[in-house]
Amino acid sequence: MVLGGDFRQVLPVVRLANMSQLIAATLKSSEFWSYFKTIHLSKNMRQGLSEEEFSEWLIKLGNGNGELPASENDEIDLPTGCISDVLQRLHGVETVYSIVDDIEFEDGEDGCNYPTEFLNSLAPSGMPPHKLNLKTDAIVMLLRNLDVNRGLYNGIRLIVKRLHNYTVDCEVTTGSNKGSRTLIARISLLPSDTFLPFKVRRRQFPIRLSFAMPINKLQ
Repeated sequence: MVLGGDFRQVLPVVRLANMSQLIAATLKSSEFWSYFKTIHLSKNMRQGLSEEEFSEWLIKLGNGNGELPASENDEIDLPTGCISDVLQRLHGVETVYSIVDDIEFEDGEDGCNYPTEFLNSLAPSGMPPHKLNLKTDAIVMLLRNLDVNRGLYNGIRLIVKRLHNYTVDCEVTTGSNKGSRTLIARISLLPSDTFLPFKVRRRQFPIRLSFAMPINKLQ
């Protein structure tokens, strides 16, 4: 068995965990880690020679020596802005699919206490955005298992071919079903995990833009 990667970039996510619990959840804390032989790479091969400065910054950041921006929110918003820029470069008319969010409470609390703007701004993990902007030939990622036998499973990448009022015509990009077409309709979605005192029910197409995506499905 061969494992590869940078553990500093893809750490386990443990809800409400402290530092010791996070360390205990890492692969290096496994009882099987002692059976592996570790080979360290001294040069960052991920970036080309033209991006040497960025390559050095990544190494410093991983070692805890990199300078962080004044506002971490700027870095969080950066991927969304980049995706929007790529979408604007595609030819064709942009279609915006907006929906109305519903909320569920276990204790019967009145949902009117939360402004609509606040609910629309929420972006729980694994959920499509409240406002979905699409164009023909845009690349999207499926967020739910719809039909595994047809290659429509969570995480698969699709190409938007046609946009309709109630469906999105997409083409599968990988796997044994590559090239096949499917119509995706809106479905009701609930987040699997949330820190909020309620759950947001969002009836939207189970897709989101995904022009660039590593193995752990981050934008």
